Amino acid sequence: MTFRGYKLHVAAAAFLLTLLLGLGARHAAHSASAGALQRDFAALSGVARAAVERHGGRTDIVLELGPVDDLQAVYRQADMLRRARLPEDASQLIIKDRRTDALTEAYRRIHYAVYEGAATGAFTRMAEAVGEAAAQLAADVLVTVDDRYIYVQIVSGDDYLYEVVPVAKAAAGGPRERSG
Repeated sequence: MTFRGYKLHVAAAAFLLTLLLGLGARHAAHSASAGALQRDFAALSGVARAAVERHGGRTDIVLELGPVDDLQAVYRQADMLRRARLPEDASQLIIKDRRTDALTEAYRRIHYAVYEGAATGAFTRMAEAVGEAAAQLAADVLVTVDDRYIYVQIVSGDDYLYEVVPVAKAAAGGPRERSG
């Protein structure tokens, strides 16, 4: 069949071939980009495994950490790499650990103090409350703070639980909203 001198089946085949080549090139570029990201994150100190998961326009970097002495240093390094390579509002770090039911229960005993500290900025009071609760636990607890996050490490034997809790902007010394 022809239309104005063009063979329609040839034009349709050329269109489909071009479309498939374009989609294939896009997929290859995405795969190469994800592979490079995955390698860069896996090379960070403390990272046992890294995975890049894309969900629509969002990218999750899933880091399985090994035992680390300083969660804050490991997380900050990974977060700096994430912010350098990916859009801030379309990507996030997800930390995987080796938590047990006992470690989860230990975290439950301190998490109210941690979240209160994150919301209010009363980090000294948070540290005191966590210290009192930690003295009752059969695990080592380390909580550190910077201007963006509270880092919680709970370790018992070969098992460990890591949590990173965002600090409210006002609690971190950011600008406070005015009322009225």
